[in-house]
Amino acid sequence: MVNNINNTGPGGNAGSNPPAGIGGASPGVIPGVSKAKQGLRNEVTAVANGVGTQFPDTGSIAVNGQSYTKQQLLAALQATLALYSGIDQANQALKSQRLALKSDLPEVRQLLAGIKAALIAYFGKGNPVLVAYGFNVQKPRQLTLEQKTARKAKAAATRGIRGTVGKAKKALLKYTGEVVVQTKLSGAMTPGGDALPAGGNAGTSAGGSSTSGAGTDSSKS
Repeated sequence: MVNNINNTGPGGNAGSNPPAGIGGASPGVIPGVSKAKQGLRNEVTAVANGVGTQFPDTGSIAVNGQSYTKQQLLAALQATLALYSGIDQANQALKSQRLALKSDLPEVRQLLAGIKAALIAYFGKGNPVLVAYGFNVQKPRQLTLEQKTARKAKAAATRGIRGTVGKAKKALLKYTGEVVVQTKLSGAMTPGGDALPAGGNAGTSAGGSSTSGAGTDSSKS
């Protein structure tokens, strides 16, 4: 199982057998050694480290019926690790791109909304040419004569229930009764006038007569 071409085994004796499990046992199973629970990448990394530090530089080993030197084993293992590293770099680049896109989205949405508003103002709302810009242009629904008549009757019935009237009828509705406005003063001096006693009331009726809380003015009777 070992091609001894001027080599010494791991223990320093020429022609010694390879480490148990590498050539004859099933992959990943080494008699007498418990297998640690780890991912494939960690396993490849651990074996590559072992080959690089412990395997003889001039030795060779048969793996799955094929002879490998130390350099060949390292090359095969490191090629797999390089693929993992490439995935790491790609994921990091993708993460950076996603963050850049997330920060750019508000500005893009604002720009897009402005462009759409400008296009509608330029071509006119409902213009079929807006379809080329991604707008969903829908023609207004044309009502039949029966539908128009039904809508008009429904609107009239609604106005009757609510008691709504037009401008002309509103103009005829005016209050014609007498309005009395009363003001209660505190007795403090008012600018340009005389002081009134505290608690005094002054009022003016719609007919123009004046009253106060202290009594009527006998000079006007």
